[in-house]
Amino acid sequence: MYIESLPMLWTTHLVFKEEEERNFLSTCCLCYSNSYDDYLQTKVFLHPKEIAYLDKLTFKNRIKSYLAGRYAGKNAVSLLSGEERLSSIEIEPGIFHQPIVHGLETQVTISHCDDLGMALAMVMSAPPRCGY
Repeated sequence: MYIESLPMLWTTHLVFKEEEERNFLSTCCLCYSNSYDDYLQTKVFLHPKEIAYLDKLTFKNRIKSYLAGRYAGKNAVSLLSGEERLSSIEIEPGIFHQPIVHGLETQVTISHCDDLGMALAMVMSAPPRCGY
């Protein structure tokens, strides 16, 4: 499979600390492209259920934004979990439409708007808050 151009990608590991004895590993991913076609190239990384959702979208800006979020989310989850095949990572909507990683002990939060996608993935044991 040849992919002409993909959005720029930046990833890093982060460690959240709770008190002095517990560390929680997480990963952050940002992706950027001002090209709709670059984001369309990321469709090959979608899980079949995500493709079914994408096919229901009609507006170019919404399609681009969705793909930006999923591309960032899958790369963040991949870096944290070690799952290299992005298409096998399914991020499904929860009851409140929050992103849920199906089948992995990983949580992810995703933000996307226009040309930018951002995601933070963390292990399931990470605390729901990072401070008091």
